[in-house]
Amino acid sequence: MESLRGSDTAVFTGTMGVDYNDTGVRDLNTVPTYFATGVNRAIISNRVSYFFDWHGPSMTIDTACSSSLIAVHQAVKALRTGESRVALACGTQVILNPEMYVIESKLKMLSPTGRSRMWDADADGYARGEGMAAIVLKRLSDAIADGDHIECLIRHTGSNQDGYSNGITVPSTEAQAALIRQTYAQAGLDSERCAEDSPQFFEAHGTGTKAGDPKEAAAIYESFGRHKSAGDTPLYVGSIKTVIGHLEGSAGLAGLLKASGSIQNGVIAPNLSFQRLNPDIEPFYKGLQVPTEVIPWPKLPAGVPRRASVNSFGFGGSNAHAILEEYRGPSGQSGGTPDNQDSPIFTPFVFSAFSESSLVAQLRATADHLRVQKDKINAKDLAWTLQSLRSQFPTKLALSALNIEELVSKIDAKLAPLAQNSNIAIGTKASSKAGSARPKILGVFTGLGVFTGQGAQWASMGAELIRSSAFVAKRIDDLEQSLAALPSSDRPLWSLKAEIMANSDTSRIGEAALSQPLYTAIQVILVDLLQSAGISFSAVVGHSSGEIAAAYAAGFFSADDAVRIAYYRGLHARLAGNASTGQSGAMIAVGTSWEDAQDLINLRTFKGRLAVAAHNSAASVTLSGDADAVAHAKRVFDDEKKFARVLKVDTAYHSHHMLPCGDPYISSLQSCGININKTRKDNSCAWFSSVTPSSQGMEPIDSLKDTYWRDNMTNAVLFADAVKNAIASDDQLSLVLEVGPHPALKGPATQNIADVRPSAIPYSGVLSRGAHDVNAFSDALGFVWTHFGSQYVNFQSYTQLVGNQETQPKLVVGLPSYQWNHARLHWNESRRSKRLRGRKQATHEILGTILPESTPQDLRWSNVLKASEVPWMEGHQLQGQTVFPAAGYIAMALEASKLLAADKEVKVFEVNDLAIPRAVTFEEGDTSGVETLVTLTDIRQQQNQFVTANFSCYSLPVLSSGSEQEMELIATATVRIILGTPSVESLMAPQAEDYNLFPIDADRFCSTLEGIGYGYSGPFKTFSSMQRRLEYATGQVATYVYSEDDTSPYLFHPSTLDVAFHAAMLAYSSPGDERLWSLHVPTGIRSVRVNPALCSLLPASGTRLPVRASIDGTSTSFSGYVDLLSEDGKHSVVQIEDLSIKTFAPATEADDRVLFTHTKLNIAAPDSAAVAKGVRPTALEKELAHACERMAYYYVRKWDSELSDDEWTNGQPHYKNLHD
Repeated sequence: MESLRGSDTAVFTGTMGVDYNDTGVRDLNTVPTYFATGVNRAIISNRVSYFFDWHGPSMTIDTACSSSLIAVHQAVKALRTGESRVALACGTQVILNPEMYVIESKLKMLSPTGRSRMWDADADGYARGEGMAAIVLKRLSDAIADGDHIECLIRHTGSNQDGYSNGITVPSTEAQAALIRQTYAQAGLDSERCAEDSPQFFEAHGTGTKAGDPKEAAAIYESFGRHKSAGDTPLYVGSIKTVIGHLEGSAGLAGLLKASGSIQNGVIAPNLSFQRLNPDIEPFYKGLQVPTEVIPWPKLPAGVPRRASVNSFGFGGSNAHAILEEYRGPSGQSGGTPDNQDSPIFTPFVFSAFSESSLVAQLRATADHLRVQKDKINAKDLAWTLQSLRSQFPTKLALSALNIEELVSKIDAKLAPLAQNSNIAIGTKASSKAGSARPKILGVFTGLGVFTGQGAQWASMGAELIRSSAFVAKRIDDLEQSLAALPSSDRPLWSLKAEIMANSDTSRIGEAALSQPLYTAIQVILVDLLQSAGISFSAVVGHSSGEIAAAYAAGFFSADDAVRIAYYRGLHARLAGNASTGQSGAMIAVGTSWEDAQDLINLRTFKGRLAVAAHNSAASVTLSGDADAVAHAKRVFDDEKKFARVLKVDTAYHSHHMLPCGDPYISSLQSCGININKTRKDNSCAWFSSVTPSSQGMEPIDSLKDTYWRDNMTNAVLFADAVKNAIASDDQLSLVLEVGPHPALKGPATQNIADVRPSAIPYSGVLSRGAHDVNAFSDALGFVWTHFGSQYVNFQSYTQLVGNQETQPKLVVGLPSYQWNHARLHWNESRRSKRLRGRKQATHEILGTILPESTPQDLRWSNVLKASEVPWMEGHQLQGQTVFPAAGYIAMALEASKLLAADKEVKVFEVNDLAIPRAVTFEEGDTSGVETLVTLTDIRQQQNQFVTANFSCYSLPVLSSGSEQEMELIATATVRIILGTPSVESLMAPQAEDYNLFPIDADRFCSTLEGIGYGYSGPFKTFSSMQRRLEYATGQVATYVYSEDDTSPYLFHPSTLDVAFHAAMLAYSSPGDERLWSLHVPTGIRSVRVNPALCSLLPASGTRLPVRASIDGTSTSFSGYVDLLSEDGKHSVVQIEDLSIKTFAPATEADDRVLFTHTKLNIAAPDSAAVAKGVRPTALEKELAHACERMAYYYVRKWDSELSDDEWTNGQPHYKNLHD
């Protein structure tokens, strides 16, 4: 990816949903500063281009479900027009929120059963899926030239639009068929005339919707199926949606990737959920077949590639089609070949991640994968893939291995300590300076080479490099030829290569004459190898003879001169010794200070016999001199409990023993003509001398031809000073490599560095005693890579040099993808949004959903009540209009109380002082519904005995244009939750008063109610077995029968509770007595008590409960008392006290009873005017007057005979007029 920075790479991304935007806008008060650039659709593509610094077209496409295949189409066009050399087609689909489920469910797009059943008779919509996909596209010629792994070819793509059709969401068979034909024609394919031009597999959009599937099937049939003859191989048609669901914005790419995988593997994957063909598709099924099992790809004539079509269409009418074909390139490109055990892996396997946890996960995933696929993966290809084709992240680890099995073993060994301590860090966090946009040293690796000198050599050091690399072997041969060109008297009688290759039994590495040139030869090779990998030094120091190779690394002379200087040093070392005493020489490394060492050698016992050969660090010196003096000194240090180790050398370098060697050494160097490079560049490596310490690097002086090397051999090695000078010279020096057969000076060197710089510097050797040389050097390269990245390590250049690699390594595919650290949050979400998205309670059909503004003291629920969505509510109608029942408010309060109680044990639920000032009605045909708000406020808990709260319900009709009105208060009450162990005996049944009862015909009772205006049906018409006497009634109520469609269980269903109210109405009025003369509804209830233990025992299939009701006859208004009993009648399920009902609508004149025919007021005296005018009573009036007189006379006589004298005397005053 890094190599594409600044290129014209294009990015086309298809998307449909923006759920994260919905998350953010739920609470505008908490919107982050960069929210706009975080959620805008355009940024989906633009951020990719920005992050990778790509300058080609960058756009986000939303054509609904066809978005990502349209993105592929646009990417192909960008490549073909030359607008971009590389293009990415992407698709995104992340499901974070419920909104799209709701929105798409409104259009009946989603499957209620959560399955995408393409072309199946039971198809009922699609199941949503989520995922993201991205493919990299290039022109075929460019991909081949770049050595890319090619999955398949895109022969052609096309896009069109349905235009005007039966509906914007209804797909068009004609448009899809036209697009398929057009795409094939533009690709030079004619499937109608040439069967070989047809696809063998068709990846359909295939959502499983009633509208889409038959339309697409018809288009496929029209394009291909109708051309098939009997006996022809059918065109297999499938859809990835039956497996992973519909990825909407990513759906097109999901189908394309499936088709590509099928082409590559030569198999056709089966569809799931296909049992029986949809009858609507049957007319178009000729020549087509939906696979239900894995099918081998059909056999094809020679030269005919595997071909697949991919179809996609959006619900707005945007269609896309792509033709995919098999790529027939070089064999073995997709997986590599197994390891060649004779071919070593020269470079490390590198891993990186943003965090330690991701790195650990990456290693585990890789090890698991390799264990299974080890026989199919070439180790060299794997190393190259990891090094060159994986992005580098700050936390790094490099492991060297000779084969896959060893790599897996090393990964397991790295991970093993985590089982005991998960906090162990196994990766290296790269320096913040590494990989920065503007490094202080441009284009060079800043490092420090430390050359260890003698004491670290071991038999066969470097031998594996010679065996494994023709370059190393030839380089050794070249150095050997340099020695062979010396005067015959000086030429070695041994072979440089043979001595390096010698094992411990035959090695002469301990002899100075051999160890000097062998050691330097190895160091020269190591310097060459490091340089081939792009690793050069900014500064070097050398210890003893290590300065020879240090000078070579710094460019002061050639490799030939370096090995000759070392050879003559070893050759003349035979002259070393103490001529006055005949003592042989020895050397010893001691853990003491320079000052203590000086005190020791100045003692009379050691003076003239022992010298300080090297000042390694503040607490490390090397002593050299007579062998017996060295042995004596060791005993002294052992007694003092100080570290002391005799080195494996037979020459006492840097002491008086070397004085006899000096002049012959100088003479030999002068005679062989050492050439000093005096044209070194100013920015070349600085060499800090350990012979003549200075804060400035060495200059190419003439003494380097001869006398300097004598002094290097005879004088003390001031290594500590040299290291400190080097470190102090450049504060950018940030890594140390010790170039030699073993990092013997790591301890002293790091101590010296710490004396100058407070922070530690990473330190590593290049080889290690006893370790495989190839792996050890590979570890060193990996060490540099972990700290500074591949920009400072050229693995491929090194591999080409040492491995003589003739073939281009191949990409290893199928490796585990990056393991994301999900513990780190890249997420911003308000409290309100999180509570909305993550609410634990399901939406209740009448209570609604809890609002995020709720608190422990104030709970709120919002809902939109729709009669069409609560089917049982249609059974409660008044005067032909659906009205929300009063029992519904009790149910609201009870359900809210149940949620308030949560997991507490409840003995009794109470709803007290319920008042219903207004009714909630539903207009016929209204689909908008009524918005409700339910609250529980002032919530208090009293000593774990009970919980109280104030209940309120507000409502307002929903208007499509919005409403400026305030919600009206519909109901209020107080709730009381009595805590305690639930028991069926919590509410005892009242004493039965079932005497003097006469049965009531249920049909007559119902018809009486209907006559008044009550429209009860369904679960509201279940009152039976009615009996009554004045102001008392009994009966049975059938409980609500739950169906599979009921999603909201109730503590006690409101329809059943409402029917119980009917018992109170029966107690108040008998059918026909007209005491209940008009439509009445409950407006208040003093108390409702519910026993949750008995409620939980009620079967969902329904049962019948006894009910008793009475009326308070002393009350001036309706006051009812109702008990709903358990089936055995011994306990109360629900107790209702003081149920009040009032007329649904105010009385009008039409409701008055007629007491008289009419009333006429006039004077009783004769009307002379009437006489004058001749007005006479009619016959009817005369007859009526006569009848009235008779009736009056009758009653007067009757009263006179029946009433006593006392009653006449004490009666009303006007009674006397009648008696007298």
